[in-house]
Amino acid sequence: MQTLIDKIEDKILETFIKAQGIYNMSFEIPKLEYNLTGFCAGQAWIDRLRFNMELCKTNESDFIAQTVPHEVAHYISRIMFGSYGMGHKKYWKDIMRALGCEPRRCHSYDCSTVVRKRRTVKRYPFSCDCNGYYMLSSIKANRYGSYTCRKCHSHLKPLSK
Repeated sequence: MQTLIDKIEDKILETFIKAQGIYNMSFEIPKLEYNLTGFCAGQAWIDRLRFNMELCKTNESDFIAQTVPHEVAHYISRIMFGSYGMGHKKYWKDIMRALGCEPRRCHSYDCSTVVRKRRTVKRYPFSCDCNGYYMLSSIKANRYGSYTCRKCHSHLKPLSK
């Protein structure tokens, strides 16, 4: 009996073989990951494809038939057209149609059982020349040189831990 991962990988291989015949190009199968969580069913990156196994388990037939080719089409579109092939635009839609799939942008899976994990953002203390005190998120702290005090307009400096 085939596992879900086997079914996904079979569909990926089938889709790549079909695309190679259509476009007379060979495509290298990227790294495959099955660790995607949340409401997103799949993701295509320049070097890998990611799939949400929780959504696959509850929507197996449509996931295999639609989501897997959807992500493969993103990967192929990016390989063939570079940055012009990104997103759900003409190139991606043309590839989806050529693969025999409806070019739907989003899935309509029931996500009521999906637990969405919220990321906690770490905050770091900063000060200025007038001894103002600011807490910056890790994203802002990494580019702290561009932030200034609202009162004295001096650049914020990280406080030691």
